Amino acid sequence: MSAKRWAAAAACSVFLLFAPERGPAAQETIGRADRIQNTVTGSLEGRTRALSRGDNVFRDQRIRTRAHSTAQFRFADNTRLAVGANSSIVLDDAVFSGGGDEKLILKAARGAFRFASGSLRKKAYQVVTPSSTVGVRGTMFDVFVGSGGETILTLLQGELTACNGAGACQTLRDPCACLRIDQDGGFTSSTGLTRRILQGTPSARAAPFLHFQSHLLRSIQAPRWIVAKCTSGSGTDGQDTDGSGGNGGGNGGNNGGANGGGNGGTNGGSNGGTNGGSNGGTNGGSNGGNDGGTNGGNDGGTNGGSNAGGASGGNGNF
Repeated sequence: MSAKRWAAAAACSVFLLFAPERGPAAQETIGRADRIQNTVTGSLEGRTRALSRGDNVFRDQRIRTRAHSTAQFRFADNTRLAVGANSSIVLDDAVFSGGGDEKLILKAARGAFRFASGSLRKKAYQVVTPSSTVGVRGTMFDVFVGSGGETILTLLQGELTACNGAGACQTLRDPCACLRIDQDGGFTSSTGLTRRILQGTPSARAAPFLHFQSHLLRSIQAPRWIVAKCTSGSGTDGQDTDGSGGNGGGNGGNNGGANGGGNGGTNGGSNGGTNGGSNGGTNGGSNGGNDGGTNGGNDGGTNGGSNAGGASGGNGNF
């Protein structure tokens, strides 16, 4: 091969190696995968591929995770999205330039997610579930979609408004304000993940990123005091907004600590809490130290991401 031909071939190889990634049918790139754990796929126009760290994601793409799998994405406006295990979400629409037309719409079909808004105008964001449409106001929040289409929202920072299919809406403004929207449009609200909100769903399943936050990049982690506040009443009847105290409320009553004693820490007892057992409680009880209780999940819970994620099935039209 002549020297000129060799040089041309080498230049072509370098171009192909570093050419920008293009999706199926040259779809618009709207973000990138920051972190992928185990099996995560992206489906678009009938084609499905495994995702890896650094891969582009595209408008209209459906992201799915399997058991023990999680994903974290960053979009062009610096919005961040974490996806728990056994979850499915569609990156429905995105416009990052165009003045008043800017928008980012995500459709969560099932599972657990954390959303932190980026630099677009506040009204540009929507998260749609089978039972609600969530408008975001400079916000970080967790969302869970169950097998029956029910939605559980946990506000961490900022403000959000959730509306049911009939157009009735409720606004959350305080950290750890929780709202459940059932498929029939019914609302249930509380401070923290109480039994009235969870209705049998384990707290670590409805809000896995509160219990195992160390698996998240720092840019999408909530402050620890917020995590402690949100999980201090997990699985109890305490702190309901209607004023009912219930058993083992925010201050623990006879159960010893916010969720300690026989309840076994953040999600203890039969639910297998982060650092459960009789030594639980908000601050780990007398024996918990820095590793116990509510804040244990922040430092990498016992089971990590293996318990994270949502319920299967129940996609409706999503």
